[in-house]
Amino acid sequence: MPPRLLNRTAVVTGGSRGIGRAVVEQLLQEGARVIAASRSVGQLADLEERSSPRLITHQVDVTQAGELDRLLEFSQRRFRHIDILCPLAGRLFYADYLTLSQASLEENLRLNSISAWQTLQKFLPVMSKLGAACFVTPAALFDQISGLEEFAASKALLRSYIRSSVNLPGVRVNGIQCGPVNTDAWQAEELQRLAKEHGWQWLSPMEVAESILFLVSEEARGIRGTELLLSAPR
Repeated sequence: MPPRLLNRTAVVTGGSRGIGRAVVEQLLQEGARVIAASRSVGQLADLEERSSPRLITHQVDVTQAGELDRLLEFSQRRFRHIDILCPLAGRLFYADYLTLSQASLEENLRLNSISAWQTLQKFLPVMSKLGAACFVTPAALFDQISGLEEFAASKALLRSYIRSSVNLPGVRVNGIQCGPVNTDAWQAEELQRLAKEHGWQWLSPMEVAESILFLVSEEARGIRGTELLLSAPR
C-alpha cells in the first residue's frame, strides 16, 4: 500500500520539537515533502540528514510578519503550491493571573493564536484547492485550572478561527483539542504538580501527530471547521 501522502507538500511551524517534530516525522513517513520551520532549526539536523531531500528546514520567528512573508516566499520557491499547513508554533506557560503583566499576555497571545492565523492567511492563496490545515488547541478543562487560565485564553482565538473556517472555499481547516502531552514543555515543576494533582493522563506527541495526520489526509476530506477531542487512554 503506497504512503498516504506521497508527494504531497507540507509546511509545519514549530517543527523542531514536541508535537511539531512528531508531525514532521509522520508526514515524512507517509511520503510527504516537508518544510519544517522553527526558531531552532539546529534541533532538526539529525532528521534532515536522514530525510533529505524531502525535508527542508527554515528558520523563522512566527511573531514577525516579515519573517512569515519570507517563509511563504521560500515555500513557494521550493514547492510552488502547498497541500498541507500545520501552524504549530506556540508556548505553554504557567502564570498567576493576578501578577501576569499585560506585556506578557500580549506576547503569548501573539505567539499562540495571532501568529497561527496570520500563517494561515498568508498561505491560503498558494494552497491547493483540496488542501488542509490543522491547529492544536488545549483541552477545555484548562480554562478552569489556576495557573493555566491565561495559557488557555491565549489559545482560545484558534477555536473561533477553526469554526469560522467552515465557509472557506476549498481548503479544510480543523483542529486537535488535547490535554497534557509528554513533551519538554510540560516538565516545569508547576505543570508536573498540576498533572499529578488532577490525575491527568499523558498523551504522547506521536499520538497527537497521528490524529493531525488523519485530519490533513484524504480520509478526512469531509471534515471541516471541527476540533477533534483527543484524550489519553485510561
